[in-house]
Amino acid sequence: MRVMRRPLGLTLVLVLGAFLAACETQLAPPYDETLVEELTAADEKTLVLFSAVSDGSEASAFPQFGPRYEELIGKFGALGHRAEARPVPPLAQKLADQLAKYKVLREVCGGDQGDPGSCVNSSPSAINTIVENLSKMRQTHKATGLQEDAVALFENAYKISIQQAMTVETALKRSQ
Repeated sequence: MRVMRRPLGLTLVLVLGAFLAACETQLAPPYDETLVEELTAADEKTLVLFSAVSDGSEASAFPQFGPRYEELIGKFGALGHRAEARPVPPLAQKLADQLAKYKVLREVCGGDQGDPGSCVNSSPSAINTIVENLSKMRQTHKATGLQEDAVALFENAYKISIQQAMTVETALKRSQ
C-alpha cells in the first residue's frame, strides 16, 4: 500500500489559507465617514461647475470661474491628503511589498509611480487625478477658453475618477 504525501509547502499554504479564512483579515484602510461626506459635497460643487460651462466658456469669462476652480482644487487636494494619511493594515502592506516584486503588477497597481500600495489604497490616486484634471481645465479655461467638446472630455475624465474614489470609499463602509 502506497501512502501519498503532500509537499510541505502545499500543506503550509493550505493551513495558512484556512487560518486566514477563519480570521477577519483587513486588507484595506479603515472607513472614513468624513472623507465620504466631503467627497460627496465636493462632487456636487464640481458638477455645478461643469454645468455652468457645459456650453463652453470664453477665456474672458474665466475671472468669474477662477475662485470655483481654486476652491475645488484645494478641496480635492486636501481630501487626497486625508485619504493618503489613513494607515494601511500591516498584512496589506506585506502584500503590497510582495506585489512590488512583479513588474506587471507594479504597472497595474501603481501606474507611472509603480507603487503596488495603490492597489491597497486606491482612493488617493483617483483623487489626485481629479486635482490634475481640474488644474488642466482651469489652465485651458484661462488661456484659451473652453469649447463644448473640451468640457465634455474634462467632465468624462472627472466622472471616471470620482466614481472610482466613491466606489472604493463606500465599499470600505460595507466591510466594517
